[in-house]
Amino acid sequence: MLGNMLEWLDFGIYGYSQSDISVQLFAGSETASWATFGLGYAFRPVGAFVLGKLSDAYSRKSSFLVAMLGMAFSTALMATIPAVCGEEGVTIDYCVGAVWKSAVPAVALRCVQGFSAGAAAGGINVIQSELWSTSDRKGALAQSVGVNNASGAAASMLSAAIVFGLRSVLGSETYAAWGWRLAFLAVVPPSMLASYLMHTSVPESNEFATKDDDVVVLKHNESIKNDVSDAVVNPAAPMRTTSVGPRLGSIYESSPKVPIPASTTMSRDPPWLVIVVSIYVQFAIAAYNNLNVYMAS
Repeated sequence: MLGNMLEWLDFGIYGYSQSDISVQLFAGSETASWATFGLGYAFRPVGAFVLGKLSDAYSRKSSFLVAMLGMAFSTALMATIPAVCGEEGVTIDYCVGAVWKSAVPAVALRCVQGFSAGAAAGGINVIQSELWSTSDRKGALAQSVGVNNASGAAASMLSAAIVFGLRSVLGSETYAAWGWRLAFLAVVPPSMLASYLMHTSVPESNEFATKDDDVVVLKHNESIKNDVSDAVVNPAAPMRTTSVGPRLGSIYESSPKVPIPASTTMSRDPPWLVIVVSIYVQFAIAAYNNLNVYMAS
């Protein structure tokens, strides 16, 4: 739950502090600030695709750890970006003369944040499902969905508490000048704790760790690419992560053979189309979530 909560904590802090960040890092440009925020959503499917493939090929646990550390470091480094000198509202000496020297690092870090968060979202779902979907834990899979929903709500409340708590303690002017940097740094301790707990307490899932002679690993089964009708599905098999989210089923040579309908796979869709559609959806979600901000302005 802690790791999944970190996925949205950074987005909440940026959103609540957006007006201050736009002044400090983007010379007051609301458009540039919100576009940078949206890039985090745009890179989520890219991260899910890349680290999802690594998760399937090497390690669920390691892939999720990389995603968590990527979120932690990209969030913390936001606090180190210098402000733009000479702009109204910039009162600190830690600043640079050119806007791009502040804007480019911010854009890059938002891309890393979105890339990592996209991988973490699918990764934690897969880990929870494979660890909890045992015969003696009936209903645990549904419980994992509840944990994810609760962690998202907790992240929203915690980010609001951090931002508005610092505003009340430091004052609005001080928070706008440099206090928002403390909000980003506040994410580091829980990130390190979540990474430590993940490394020491969460095992690799049995379904992924066990090398069964009956299993034909998807990446080595070239026949799947050529003839989908020869593939078979075991509903109890581990989940796989891809850019379009978790997918149930693994390919087995055992009988009976159940053909996979073409409508249930995306193997015939070009990868560029999947990525373009995913990015469009992420931008649509971001725009809808912030519709009230645009209407108010």
